[in-house]
Amino acid sequence: MEHSNYFILPIIAAGAVSFSSCNKQESNTVTDEATETTTDVVAKVEEALKPAVEQKPDVLEVLAKQAGFAKFLPQKTDAFWTLYDGAGLAQKLRGSKLGKFAETMVEEQGASMDDLLTNPDFQKFAEIAGEELFFAVGEGTAAQADNLLKASAASNFYQMRSMVELCGKMLGDGSGDMSGFDEEYLKDWAKDPKTLESFKQASMPPMYLGFKVSDKDTRESYVAQLQGLAGMALGAQVEDETILEAADHGEFNGFAVKGALLAEMLEKEEKEEMTEVLGEQTFKDFKEAVSSKNIVMLAGTHDDYVVIFIGSSVEQLNFAASPAESVLADKGMEFAQQYAGGNLVSMLYMSEELSKTTMKYSSSLKEPALGILAGLKETDTFGDTRVLETLLTDLVQREKDYYAPFKAGRFGSVAMLDEGFKVESYYGGNAPTVDLKAKRRLSKVSEGEDVIFSANWVNNPAQTELSLEYLEAIGSTGYQVAKQMSGLEIDNSNFGEFTAGFAMFEGVFKKEVLDVWGALRDDLGKGLGAESAVVIDLKGELPTMPMIPEAMLKQGKVPRFSYLSTVSDRSKIGLSWDKLNTTAEKLLKQASAMSGMEMPMQRPFKSESSGLTSWTFQIPFTHQNCIPNISVSDDLFIFGTSSDQSSELSAVFEKEAAGAPLSEAQLNFKPLRELSLNWLNLVHEHGADLIGENEFEELEEAKPYLEALIEASDEMEYIRVENKQEGNEIHGTLHFKTK
Repeated sequence: MEHSNYFILPIIAAGAVSFSSCNKQESNTVTDEATETTTDVVAKVEEALKPAVEQKPDVLEVLAKQAGFAKFLPQKTDAFWTLYDGAGLAQKLRGSKLGKFAETMVEEQGASMDDLLTNPDFQKFAEIAGEELFFAVGEGTAAQADNLLKASAASNFYQMRSMVELCGKMLGDGSGDMSGFDEEYLKDWAKDPKTLESFKQASMPPMYLGFKVSDKDTRESYVAQLQGLAGMALGAQVEDETILEAADHGEFNGFAVKGALLAEMLEKEEKEEMTEVLGEQTFKDFKEAVSSKNIVMLAGTHDDYVVIFIGSSVEQLNFAASPAESVLADKGMEFAQQYAGGNLVSMLYMSEELSKTTMKYSSSLKEPALGILAGLKETDTFGDTRVLETLLTDLVQREKDYYAPFKAGRFGSVAMLDEGFKVESYYGGNAPTVDLKAKRRLSKVSEGEDVIFSANWVNNPAQTELSLEYLEAIGSTGYQVAKQMSGLEIDNSNFGEFTAGFAMFEGVFKKEVLDVWGALRDDLGKGLGAESAVVIDLKGELPTMPMIPEAMLKQGKVPRFSYLSTVSDRSKIGLSWDKLNTTAEKLLKQASAMSGMEMPMQRPFKSESSGLTSWTFQIPFTHQNCIPNISVSDDLFIFGTSSDQSSELSAVFEKEAAGAPLSEAQLNFKPLRELSLNWLNLVHEHGADLIGENEFEELEEAKPYLEALIEASDEMEYIRVENKQEGNEIHGTLHFKTK
């Protein structure tokens, strides 16, 4: 971009040529003078532009100065986290109003913040965390995480399989013993070829952790202590049980856990017991795998940092020679460059490979479900389980379908002090649950006065359907498990209560519960549109209940709540209401029969205003601004606690989508403070007639502290969360806004 001003040069040259051609009748002297003048001008322009190019700062160098230890991490680092200037951050917090309030409370308890801060143990912690803390894992972590998570998934499978088998034995012939559960499942897990293969491929990826200490003497003292601990571990080994060897790499010293020595020790001391559990061949396979594994632990200094390194070999210990060769120069870290020069507090990064690995094992029910299936095939104690087995199989498929649209990508974030505390995150994957490309029609609902909390987002209908199918599969499977268990004959009072409760549900409420779910799932769900919003404000009023002082009724601030959604098919919403109403009548009749008391179904009041049809129920002491209601128009559905609020929100609904495509939520502190002070003062003035004398006195004692806390929170304006699509990644913002 700095070269774009060179377009001036051909214009100047063309102007000079035009000038000279228009004066051909004049002497060559004039032409020469014009040429010389043009040359001088061009030279001056080039000279003016040159310093601007040379003085442009290198963004990477600026970022490197702020990024701390990250500038020394190899470019192929899989993840890292840093915290900068913990001492400065603590001082800022202590100097805030909330910090001073907390300090006052501590002092009133007889303690002193100054005494705490000067405590030797705290001073050591402050030395470690005061300048910079860091943690990082290097190249190969994604592959090793895959090995670990694969083995963990297999463990979940064998745990559930063994539990079902042992329960079957206990309930069948009484031969089972849950005390042997751990040994049983571990034996099966270890014998699984996939577990052995994961263990064979496993190795310790390079790991760096440590902290910055600018003072050289203090820094060297910490390193001496760490290396001394390594020396003590080496010296404490018993003859014939030695598994550690001294290790070093440059100025880094420590020890290595040698797999070959560990394998020898297992052969000598654990062979008989492990062979009995695992079998001879499995023990031999694991011993051979152990013999090839080494772990090194070293401590040393690099620049101003105390560094602890853990890996599988000393050769893995490497530092980037320059920022251009560090992780900061990796393409995945480009997002951070725009914050170079900012007041950074922390930085977080996860590579695409590691993110994909964690996403790969995000399924939480697959392995337990498959384990239960396998266990059921080994016992007939639970009767005919074919329905349950079908549902478990379906559950596995529904979970797979739900997670299929999710795509993982690089994740990075920067935390900084910017009008409070702000975290900017960048995710290279997707968020299929929401549509971040659709413009919004409910974006203005959060703009009203006295709004405490608001949220607005657009769902992805396809993913919503997958989530409902997944939820149905979980519910159906859980129900069938309960049904299967209720058919067992177990002599236990608690189990008897369970079977009686399940029988009542099965005979009385099952059909109605399914009808309610069908009305919500198939009718209301299809009648509502994709966009939703939630609004809570302070414009509500108390119900006019007797015994409440008139001052409270008139002056008391009360939150109003509304959930809003766009409408895609109003007739479907009406159909869902009819089904829910019919089901509610049936449930009331059943409840009346069980209790012996007649419970007539209340008929709703219907009203229409500005195209909005509203239904409310006659509830004692309620009024227009304090009553549960449902309001519907051709475009809008509202469920809330105030008819007035429904009308107000309907008025700001936008027929055409104009709101920026994003999802957002915001909590505002000013109305929260107003609400708290309002009721603190009202209870102080009128609460003696409402609550007990002891409770009132306790509240009066706490009042000065509560007022001080509210006053201290005056610095806080809001907490806002926002996510939006930017190119091929999702940009998220978390902002604790302060004055």
